[in-house]
Amino acid sequence: MYRLRLGIGWEEIFFSLEVLEEFGYSNWENIHLLEEGKGWLIDKANRFEIKSGRKKRLVTMAQFIGEGLLFEAFTKKIVPFKIGKEEGITYVMLSQIDAGLINKYHLESETCDLDKLCFTISILEQEDMSFNWLSNLTYNDVDLFDQGEDCLTRSNRVILL
Repeated sequence: MYRLRLGIGWEEIFFSLEVLEEFGYSNWENIHLLEEGKGWLIDKANRFEIKSGRKKRLVTMAQFIGEGLLFEAFTKKIVPFKIGKEEGITYVMLSQIDAGLINKYHLESETCDLDKLCFTISILEQEDMSFNWLSNLTYNDVDLFDQGEDCLTRSNRVILL
């Protein structure tokens, strides 16, 4: 009723520190969390770079997905992202869409064999929506550490599940 009384959208509630503080939360990450996913959204407009010394390869999403290729250029592992829902409870998915450097990985190795890279893709499919994102990257079966990001939030979304 709070949202309707003030005439504001869900985004203004969950992503406004002033509103969250009224309910006793310092930020949206303090709200009860069932599942969390962070990663690079699989979207046609996105791309990534692979650098080795002075060599740099820009990979488009079509190349990453394998459109028009006879074989997969990259090893991928697909992992379903499931949300266990209980009847009678409304679940909320908070999503931030960022632009810029989302993930950065560094590999200490004399050589970089692309066949040893494995991209883990998480897939969330709920009724009328679907999200796919790169959730992990391994090299030779060892998780690569995400060295952070340098990005700007383009939009916030609240989706009632």
